[in-house]
Amino acid sequence: SFLLNSDIKSIQTINSSISMPKVVKEEVQQTNLDIQKAQLGLKITDMNIKLQKSNLLPEVGGFGEYSSADNTPFNKFFDKDSYTLGVQAKWNIYYGDINKNNLEKAKIENMKVQEQVNLAKRGIYLKVRKTITQIKSKEAEIRSLETQLEFAN
Repeated sequence: SFLLNSDIKSIQTINSSISMPKVVKEEVQQTNLDIQKAQLGLKITDMNIKLQKSNLLPEVGGFGEYSSADNTPFNKFFDKDSYTLGVQAKWNIYYGDINKNNLEKAKIENMKVQEQVNLAKRGIYLKVRKTITQIKSKEAEIRSLETQLEFAN
């Protein structure tokens, strides 16, 4: 009563034991922002590989043109009309080695990001396990101190 500056009629002990939360590795990996960022980076490098592969493929295009050769506008437009249709294929063989090298660089970058994702997953789960171990250690320390208090009393 003296310490709290109010009348105390009874004292209740608080149960200080809290149950250990259930930690599922997959849930930790799905909800962690660092892992989500790394996975987004992995998707970006996958897209870069596809982009670099497209540089090795030929480009195919088509066009169409309709015109008239009359001197006077809209005079006999349909009597002097002409059509032009075309298809164009372009394949840059000269830059083939450069494009192959860029593709290899993109694949290497993708492998690096995959490894970063794996390391991030393992690292986050190790941090979770470390925290659980620390909690268990503190619980054991509390039990030890409670035993010491009991013997002291």
